[in-house]
Amino acid sequence: MKSILTRADLPVFEPANVYAAAGCRDGMTPLFEGALDYTGFLSEVSSDPQADASLEWFGNNCLDVLRRDRRRIRQVTEGREPARRTVNF
Repeated sequence: MKSILTRADLPVFEPANVYAAAGCRDGMTPLFEGALDYTGFLSEVSSDPQADASLEWFGNNCLDVLRRDRRRIRQVTEGREPARRTVNF
């Protein structure tokens, strides 16, 4: 699973670009910030025992983005609301 900002950004995932070290990453976005409604999609397929997926990220901050996306995927598929972060001064 991966995401883009808009449908016009689809070419960013062409193999010649996405697998190139110097490829353009413009238009790539974390899973839940893109054009596709992954919350709705995952809610729909999460009960299917045959469902299988791979989470990928080709941009900067790889570990941070994958960690946040994976955490949100777990929240959606387990039916939990995302944790709210608060700051007390």
